[in-house]
Amino acid sequence: MSYETLRVERDGPVATVTLDRPQLRNAASNQLVQDLYDLTLALRRERDVRVIIVTGAGHSFSAGADLKEAPSYTLDDFRRRREVMGLMFGQLESLDAVSIAAVNGYALGFGCELALACDVRVAAADAVFGYPEPRVGVVSPTQRLVRLVGLGRARDILYTARMVDAAEAERIGLANRVVPPERLLGEARAMAAQMLELAPLALKYTKVAVRLGLLSGITGAQRYESDASVLCAASEDRQEALRAGHMAKKMAYGAAGRRPLDGVRVIDLGTILAGPFGATLLGEFGAEIIKVEMPGAGDPLRGSGPIYEGLSFQWLTEARNKKSVTIDLRRPKGQEIVRQLVAKSDVVVENFRPGTLEGWGLGWEDLRQVNPRLVMVRASGFGQDGPYAGRPGYDRVGMALGGLTYISGYPETPPVRPGPAIADYMTATYGALGAVLALYHRDAQGSGEGQYVDVSLFETVFRLMEFTLGAYHKMGLVRERIGNGHPTSQPGESFLTKDGKWVTIACVGDRMFQRFARTVGRDDWLADPRFKTSAGRLKDVDEIHAFTREWVTQRTEAEVLGIMERAEIPCSPIYSIADIATDPHYEARGDILEVEDPRIGPVWMAAVTPRLSATPGAITAPAPDLGQHTRAVLRTLLGYSDAELDTLHAEGVI
Repeated sequence: MSYETLRVERDGPVATVTLDRPQLRNAASNQLVQDLYDLTLALRRERDVRVIIVTGAGHSFSAGADLKEAPSYTLDDFRRRREVMGLMFGQLESLDAVSIAAVNGYALGFGCELALACDVRVAAADAVFGYPEPRVGVVSPTQRLVRLVGLGRARDILYTARMVDAAEAERIGLANRVVPPERLLGEARAMAAQMLELAPLALKYTKVAVRLGLLSGITGAQRYESDASVLCAASEDRQEALRAGHMAKKMAYGAAGRRPLDGVRVIDLGTILAGPFGATLLGEFGAEIIKVEMPGAGDPLRGSGPIYEGLSFQWLTEARNKKSVTIDLRRPKGQEIVRQLVAKSDVVVENFRPGTLEGWGLGWEDLRQVNPRLVMVRASGFGQDGPYAGRPGYDRVGMALGGLTYISGYPETPPVRPGPAIADYMTATYGALGAVLALYHRDAQGSGEGQYVDVSLFETVFRLMEFTLGAYHKMGLVRERIGNGHPTSQPGESFLTKDGKWVTIACVGDRMFQRFARTVGRDDWLADPRFKTSAGRLKDVDEIHAFTREWVTQRTEAEVLGIMERAEIPCSPIYSIADIATDPHYEARGDILEVEDPRIGPVWMAAVTPRLSATPGAITAPAPDLGQHTRAVLRTLLGYSDAELDTLHAEGVI
């Protein structure tokens, strides 16, 4: 890594970053701010960096803004500078690596905020902290100082713009340690060495929990801690600790765990679920998701399902971890912006009707010219080719054509659409799998080439159809509706208990049926030739279900569940969402997360699935407001000025 205003040195898992403008006391020029932004972004991809030490060349950490450069700032320059600074500080705080500020001399304004954005601060005895911005007519950053030293002390420092020496800084918690200037870097490195002796996963999760507590409150952080502890207990780090005899000797831990898709950028052009949910899955495992929406309208998912204070719970759940950027894809200028984003991204996800993006110059052949390494997930109702390709496709249609609707319901009633949007969710999940496979081919296998992933609603449903195709091919068997049962489960139904609770029993296979018969007192079934095989039992399943229904009706839910569990026969209560919300197993597994939303407060959401022991997924940001990140993304990623963005907004492009 090479930067104009920074020196970056690596010593194994420790990176030392030195602000390198000593002749100007490391004043924060626009170039220095941009270099730090680029560095923190690059460090997200440095999987083996576990500790970062930040210090200043010469006799100052950073004395604040570059006063020689400042008079030339326009309002747009000033606004962009503050925005890039904010993004950079946020990126530094959210790194998996722990950051140590080694503060030498002046840490004023920008310098003080940079030190506070680091996880811990070691100060030289001659260090001086402060926020002098009000002296030159600028508002100081406030929140990190308030969070660190408390409201009363922060007011004293901010409202007087006074300087804080090292001794006071240590006393009030602004500095963690104070040492003689000649020992500063040695102390920081010694602290880094202590951190490297800790289990990487445990340290990483501890840092996330601390930050989560600040962002979303104690309840969410405690649930995260509990879940992370379980994950750590099953990790290789934990096994190494046990092999090392706990604290008897130092542990040879491996590299710090990270989310597996850190550093991957995804452009989500889709709407509703069949495309966007796949992007959500990628985002939960570390990918940066830039969701492109129509200006003024947004994704229709924003209005789907129950609405609470103007917000859809479906949107809040499925748009988490995403940035919202509004771009009109129908306009040439909007199409050009998308191409610019694609040039700097890894994956595009879309679920337009085939041919739509081609009409806008954004199809696969167009975008692969912009970025030959691109992976493009193309979700649709019927696939990208074939006689049905141009038809509109929705979840219900996908389940119908895929065969699932035909076998759902009772023989005497019309085919039934199963409950949730199975086709949409499965298509998105297969699309996400395809994206990961394509990235593996591109990066891990070293091909360097991109490719597109063609996934459709009807085909993902068709893939779920069990034995249905083979039985038709070889036996001419057309699978029909059999109500609530299943061809391989006898009994396999829902039953009402004595205390008015619904339970389901799934008895699969001959040996399990024999255990069931003995358990319910029907030893005569064991000798009945009709019930020797699953196929035979299916013909007389009504008799089995009638008896089981009567047997269950005479017992409470707890009694039925207990008897079936002891017999090792799968049985479960049939839960409503109210039951789920109070179930102890859900609680123990941490399956319901309380995510802090800035608009309506805490919202319950399903946790991330699946669980990875070394690189687990996470919910790191709430669902965005429409266009919340448009200007920030286009400024920082593509370099647009505020004037250019104002023009694009006035033209309706963004």
